[in-house]
Amino acid sequence: MQVGDIVRRAALVHGRRPAIVTDDRRVTFAQLADRSARLRNAVTALTRPGDRVAILARNRPEYFEALYGVTGAGRSLVLLNYRLHPLELAAILGASGATLLIAERSLLDGLSGAAGLEQLAATFELGPGAPAGGTDYEDVLAATDPTGTWPRLEASSTACIIYTSGTTGFPKGAMISHRALGMSCLLSALIYEARPGDRFLANFPMCHASAFQLLAFHLQGVEIILPPAFDAEQFLTLVERHRPTKTGLAPTMARFVTGLSRYATADLSSIEQLSYGGMPMDPALAAGLVERFGNLVTGFGQSESTALVTMLSPAEHRRAVAGEEHLLSSCGAALPFTEVTIRDDAGELVPTGQAGELCVRGETLMTGYWHDPAATEVALAGGVLHTGDVATMDADGLVYLVDRKKDMLISGGQNIYPRQIESVIAALPGVADVAVVGQPDPVWGEVVVAFVVARPGAGLGEQDIIDGCTAGLAGYKKPRAVHFVDDLPRNALGKVVKQSLRGRRS
Repeated sequence: MQVGDIVRRAALVHGRRPAIVTDDRRVTFAQLADRSARLRNAVTALTRPGDRVAILARNRPEYFEALYGVTGAGRSLVLLNYRLHPLELAAILGASGATLLIAERSLLDGLSGAAGLEQLAATFELGPGAPAGGTDYEDVLAATDPTGTWPRLEASSTACIIYTSGTTGFPKGAMISHRALGMSCLLSALIYEARPGDRFLANFPMCHASAFQLLAFHLQGVEIILPPAFDAEQFLTLVERHRPTKTGLAPTMARFVTGLSRYATADLSSIEQLSYGGMPMDPALAAGLVERFGNLVTGFGQSESTALVTMLSPAEHRRAVAGEEHLLSSCGAALPFTEVTIRDDAGELVPTGQAGELCVRGETLMTGYWHDPAATEVALAGGVLHTGDVATMDADGLVYLVDRKKDMLISGGQNIYPRQIESVIAALPGVADVAVVGQPDPVWGEVVVAFVVARPGAGLGEQDIIDGCTAGLAGYKKPRAVHFVDDLPRNALGKVVKQSLRGRRS
């Protein structure tokens, strides 16, 4: 299967059904297929097979048209994070060698004239207003015939390039093949039990790998409710207005939603399943969501794996609420056709319950990093994806994330995982948010430093945080310093960008 097959089949089987619904638009599967075919033909006329075409946009129907039309033309779609600085975007565009850019006009400010864009032959501009130097996207589609056959492509050819978050350095472009995306769709449809008649409220940015999971819903003829970006208040409004049967939230998003005063009285009864991911969720928060929504599902995945590779099922969430609380700390067991193992630095399997690197083998993995053979060799050493996450696995095959391998710090020869400390501090009264990093120290090598966002009026001091860690942490894990900040730097998925905290004092 290739990506374009999804919209072609959906138009044939579900043509009159809505594929995408926004505040002011309703696009059927037949209309989506027509517009995707027009974009396919326009891209084919302007570029060569194998070229890269980039998209810079918030969530909008044209994102789906690019996923289907650009990949259907045999070109690779480069997904750009719209929250990056223009200079970062220009650097990624230059590194990808994209020859065509599809972009919202409002996001083009600061890009014009930036180094690295010389290879762009054309820009298709989205949104209201006159073209700012490129060509209006709607004019392009209106002038292009939608007829013609969809070319048959090699399953191993690159459909998309998605750049990693870059929290530890310059982002790397993970190359995702048509085969990987096809298997990703099948597994995602299984995880989310997608079926015709469902309505899915999308909250994650489509510049993230979550866009690939949305394709699984279109594969099953599911209507997608698509706000341009997540907003907690709007989330409640959209659920009450559109009555979605399924939705997904990152833990940070879920905390924002459950913290709203009207969350308790909002009519959320239409939601039959809530998925969450992007980072581990606080067990207390997860338990509250199980009580409210009943069916929760989560798992582990990253850009390089295309889809989730583990799943903690609704039944396991209910077991957790019934007394097996430890399950809420798990991201589940390996999915079908996927092998998940825990390995040491030498690549050897570790004993059950021992920490090591989470490694994955399966059909949804990237083929490598764009123009980075050295990083590819490290990431796919031994034929498995080395995720960079430290985890354990129990006797039932359930995986428990410990921390990011690169976030681990060593103080006085002891390995310390910040996530454990963050969980303890987050539970203290008056703490709204927290991130823990290691700071260089001439005696200990590294020491633990906490950055804390206090709730208004909490009156917290540094010693309150340090003393609050005494009951739950060994002495060497307690913070040596606590810095109170107004907020934490986060990427598009709400993950803290810890690189920007190291060396900060406030």
